[in-house]
Amino acid sequence: MHPGSKSRKARQEELKALVIAAAAAADEETAKLIAAAETFDPEAASPTDEPFTEELDYHAMTVVELKALCAESNLAQYGTKAELIERLNLNELDSTEAPVETAAEEDTANPVETAVAQGSEVSESNGEERQEE
Repeated sequence: MHPGSKSRKARQEELKALVIAAAAAADEETAKLIAAAETFDPEAASPTDEPFTEELDYHAMTVVELKALCAESNLAQYGTKAELIERLNLNELDSTEAPVETAAEEDTANPVETAVAQGSEVSESNGEERQEE
């Protein structure tokens, strides 16, 4: 044995003491969690309209994560981190704004379908309508 080196038995005792200390610390942390759970009153907790009110912090994310979010939103996935963040923020704004009413679409229905719906007859030759008598 070298001078100053520990015997195998001493090293085993040291490791055993470390394991016991780690287990005691884990037990202490578990006891704290159990105590917190026992004191929690769900009726006193205030409900929120939205369960997930946490906003995404794009600046804390990596470029790969930002590109993945862009892909999920069908946005372009190229550019610098700042460009990706700007693109995501603009998309967020667009999706939270009230939908704008669009002009009524032109009636592109088949003249025969339109005439039938209105109770008219259509000549097969030129698509002109005749009112039924």
